[in-house]
Amino acid sequence: MASNGDGAVRRDQTSDLQLLVDSAPSLIHTGRPDGYLDFFNQTWLTYVGRPLEDLQGWKWIAFIHPEDVEGIVEKWRASLASGEPFLHEARVLRADGEYRWMLHHKVAVRDGCGQIVKWYGSSIDIEDRKRAEGKIREIEAELRQILDLTPQLLAVLAPPGKPLYANRAALEYFGIEIDQWRAEKTSNSFRSSR
Repeated sequence: MASNGDGAVRRDQTSDLQLLVDSAPSLIHTGRPDGYLDFFNQTWLTYVGRPLEDLQGWKWIAFIHPEDVEGIVEKWRASLASGEPFLHEARVLRADGEYRWMLHHKVAVRDGCGQIVKWYGSSIDIEDRKRAEGKIREIEAELRQILDLTPQLLAVLAPPGKPLYANRAALEYFGIEIDQWRAEKTSNSFRSSR
């Protein structure tokens, strides 16, 4: 290491840490106790295609989808007030002009007296997961429509006979609502409803 004693070694370690954080594929950021975001790693800056000064403070809000700004700011302020971890999904404007869903997570670092001295955060792109979830919901809705149009009485039960789903024909035949049927504890629910 450097010959200037502890100071030179510390500078080398700080440089190494900065290099590590900037080269990580994760989108990492830090904030002051009052919520002012003071650092975004190079991966973040590349993601949004802007320099650090365009995101610092509360300027990062400009890169959040307009429909998501109120929710993320409200949740962030609640975390700042309570000291509880921040976990929120919001769309972020990428450098290519596309908004993508991201999961944002921040945790507070406290001193020996319990006072918050820093917030450390990371964000991960969850766009592919959100699209897959949407596709699954579409498929489930289509399947329910098909099952509801089927003239047979159909029911789906989980082990050990806990009611999950019944088609429209079954519910109409037994004269009950789906929530009423799901409240039953066993597959005997249709027999007891008649």
